[in-house]
Amino acid sequence: TDIAVDVFEVLSELTDPEVLSEVEDPEGFVKAIFDAQLCQMTVDVLARIDETVSDEDFKAVTNGLSMIENLADLMPQETCRQFLEIPTFLPWLIKRLRAQGMDYNKVYASEILGIVLQNSERAREEMVKLEGVDKLLRGIAAYRKRDPADSEEAEYVQNMFDCICSLMLLKTN
Repeated sequence: TDIAVDVFEVLSELTDPEVLSEVEDPEGFVKAIFDAQLCQMTVDVLARIDETVSDEDFKAVTNGLSMIENLADLMPQETCRQFLEIPTFLPWLIKRLRAQGMDYNKVYASEILGIVLQNSERAREEMVKLEGVDKLLRGIAAYRKRDPADSEEAEYVQNMFDCICSLMLLKTN
């Protein structure tokens, strides 16, 4: 995982929108990333990392999520399609959202899920199959009777509501 930590850091920096704006063909660069099966590698590594073990592992997850967000900024539909090809991607995001406590990566995972659900009907359909509506509602149930304690919790709740709203776009709902 040490190598993966470093790779995620480099890829997060390479996919930064400011860096990509300086690339001659940013869409071609991102397509090459997809062709190199980076999405599969990313999800595999995210699933293996136990971010409670060390700050480096926590930062690796942050960088992995950052890379996904950066790719989605440039090519949202294609990024969502590529990551949804990996069957463990949505379950990993859901699991990360349901982790105890509040931290930056939990908030970031809720933001990534929101991006994916907003840009992909297939993702919304998959979330319903994974009982995602129920899981999202359970994730924000604690806030029925109390307000978020800080800005991090407030952003998490907002992201979760955005996810639920995206799921309501399905014709079956």
